[in-house]
Order: sequence, then C-alpha cells, then structure tokens
Amino acid sequence: MEDNFEIITKENVISLEYKTHLIKIMKLSERVSKEEKKLKAQLKKAMEERNIYKIKTEEVSIALSPETTQEKFDMEAFKKDHPDLYAKYLKIESKAGSFRITLGKDND
Repeated sequence: MEDNFEIITKENVISLEYKTHLIKIMKLSERVSKEEKKLKAQLKKAMEERNIYKIKTEEVSIALSPETTQEKFDMEAFKKDHPDLYAKYLKIESKAGSFRITLGKDND
C-alpha cells in the first residue's frame, strides 16, 4: 500500500492514487453520519416523551441523561486575580497530535 502514495513536500502537493475512491467513501460516510444523527435525535425525543432513560439489548445499550446544572471553575478570572496561586498549581501535559480529512463543499 505504501507505493500508492506520493508526497511532494517542496510544492506542498499530495498525490493519492486512490483519491477518487477516498472521496467517494468520505461522502458516503457524511451521508451515513447525517442519517445517524437524524435517527438518534428521533430516538432521543421518543425516549424523553416516554420517560425512558435506558434501553439495553444484546446489540445496543442506550442511556438518556436528563439536563442538569453543574459548577464550573473560572480559571481565567482566578489566573487574573491570583497569578501566584495559579502558577503554583498549574500542570502542563502533552496532548497527542491529530490527523483530519474534511471534504470541501464543492466535492459533490
């Protein structure tokens, strides 16, 4: 499979032998995702109307959590008001990189 990809970094051009197939698959995935979102919204509405909070079968487990409130810590205000304490308790952690492919609107 490695031989099917040619990357030309000088011109910042990526040539993919299977790009047409990839675009078709990504478009299909978009359509399926839209249908999935629609069906999930319908199921959620039906569960809310019937006060059903959990459905569990061999194939699927569905849980509906009602809307709640929660407390949030205003880190920006704390940092401004107490910069020394903020610096004392600040932890810096690594975050993994990501790779994303998004179809443009003109790729229909």
